[in-house]
Amino acid sequence: MAHIRMALNYLAPQSRVLSAESLWIAVENLTRVVFDRLCHEHAIDASTPDAKHRLARALGFEPGMLD
Repeated sequence: MAHIRMALNYLAPQSRVLSAESLWIAVENLTRVVFDRLCHEHAIDASTPDAKHRLARALGFEPGMLD
């Protein structure tokens, strides 16, 4: 939350890079929280090497969909 607040504080034309940097850090921190929660909801062990693949399939994505 601190990085989101910092991004909003930097929200000015002369400091767009600082705002983007703070938002990037916030997203990096929240990614793990969201990933762990989704794994828990779909009964996937987040510590396994194929957890991201299994979660993607559980959410309806199939390998090769974007090809």
